Amino acid sequence: MTEISAKQIEIQHRTRDILSAGYQLLAEDGLDGVKLERIAKLVGCTRGTLYNHFKNREEILVAMAQRAVARRLSLFHKAVDVATTSREKIASICFASMVYADEMPLAFAIEQAIRNESIWQRTSKSRQNLFRENEMACMKLAGSCIDQAIADRDLPLPAGLTAEQMIERVCFGLWSLSFGGLIIDRSSPSLEEIGIRDVRSTIHHNCNALLDSFGWQPMFDPLDYQAYLRRVGPVLKDHANQLSGNTDADTPPPKSRTAIRSEAGT
Repeated sequence: MTEISAKQIEIQHRTRDILSAGYQLLAEDGLDGVKLERIAKLVGCTRGTLYNHFKNREEILVAMAQRAVARRLSLFHKAVDVATTSREKIASICFASMVYADEMPLAFAIEQAIRNESIWQRTSKSRQNLFRENEMACMKLAGSCIDQAIADRDLPLPAGLTAEQMIERVCFGLWSLSFGGLIIDRSSPSLEEIGIRDVRSTIHHNCNALLDSFGWQPMFDPLDYQAYLRRVGPVLKDHANQLSGNTDADTPPPKSRTAIRSEAGT
């Protein structure tokens, strides 16, 4: 095993401190508050030192998002581990997406913010690839659950459709319904005015309706599903809180939520 030098350890710690400072500023003042000068002041270094770790502000933002997706992946793994049937496993990943958005709002916000081209295009290919690797790992985990369901015959494969095509359809469908619904919830303050009052329940319902449409067994049963949510919910929330505890500032003060939504575009 290769030993890590004292210098490498120092670099790792400084990088961690920079990202934690970025999260702290995001919590306090939204995306516009994450400035190099303010990060340097919090970390206790010069702006020039920051450039030894990141070439610009946008690289820091994407690195923050990379850490966020890594934590989302950890939450997804926990969701799969606590489930039993193949249908529960994929439903747990959808549920974990909601827990992620609710319990780690800054992580959810920075993930969406860096997709803006004004940020993304100013980052290096290597930084983008690191982010994509974590995001792809999330999708591959969901894909493995679908693949296993097909192998176990819980999910019938229609004639003329390959397993890869089924995985693509189910993954993208669930991603659109869960993350799409959460993004709309965060960015549309007038939902209640048009009669949409319980976004989470609607996301649960729509995801299960999609799985039923594919014939994924066992079919949706409201009572069984509520019992499953009561069993899995506390486990996922506890894991999310443990992940947040490993970051200096993953949970914003109550007054910061509106600023984060408007400035991060979520």
